[in-house]
Amino acid sequence: MTGYVMAATDADGKRLAERIVSTAPTLGEAADYGNSHRTNYVSVRHGHDDITLYGRDATGTWSVLVAHAPAPVVVEMRRRHDALSRSEPAWDDSPPVGFEYAPTPEDD
Repeated sequence: MTGYVMAATDADGKRLAERIVSTAPTLGEAADYGNSHRTNYVSVRHGHDDITLYGRDATGTWSVLVAHAPAPVVVEMRRRHDALSRSEPAWDDSPPVGFEYAPTPEDD
């Protein structure tokens, strides 16, 4: 294989789009491709087991998550990155709905 297969993927690795390019994409090119498909991951395969994974974090910054790795390593890195990039739940100190307690009667 002489080209590179660039794929925009979701967090589970499902391919949303792909194209073949003649040279390895730069970080900027991978980020543009991911942004154009509204995804946080772009994988680039060259040969059988040579994959580079690019990812976007919660701040919108793209980076190389792993380079020239086999598929099982890429899957694990995508899983870890996704877990770290998810936003924390917004905690609410108000009482939960359905758990209000009736006032206790006062002694006479």
